[in-house]
Amino acid sequence: MKFLSAQAIVAYMFLVVTIFMSRTLLAHPNPQYRVCNENNAEFVVVEIGVMFEPGYDQLGLCQVGSSFVGSIDSMIYLWNGGMPHSLQHYTSFSSYECASPKTVYSLEGAEIQLCLFDDGSVIDFKTLKTGKNSPENSALNNFLKL
Repeated sequence: MKFLSAQAIVAYMFLVVTIFMSRTLLAHPNPQYRVCNENNAEFVVVEIGVMFEPGYDQLGLCQVGSSFVGSIDSMIYLWNGGMPHSLQHYTSFSSYECASPKTVYSLEGAEIQLCLFDDGSVIDFKTLKTGKNSPENSALNNFLKL
């Protein structure tokens, strides 16, 4: 019976730990996905416009309960202490109407009404209209640490 040397065992363990750590670190390379996931929200991609036509784009959102907020807005607010216009309006008013909500569709086909702001930030129309004091938005308030 042949035994592995201590050097071989150390090399093997190093390889196992390296593989495990690389898989863990690379599990969520997209920071938009990560900000949602780390804060108990679901990352959702929506389509704006019609594919292959001018103005088409995709946008990342964090779905928190029944609320949707831009994933980049979430990164700015939660990681950098910034205040995108969408969250400024949400946190400053008991309810706020956006002038022209935009209908978008998730990649799964769900329809969402979004309010788009001049700084590129977004929040869903219903959440903004009902405001931060609505019980429906308590999950979003927890997400935003309000």
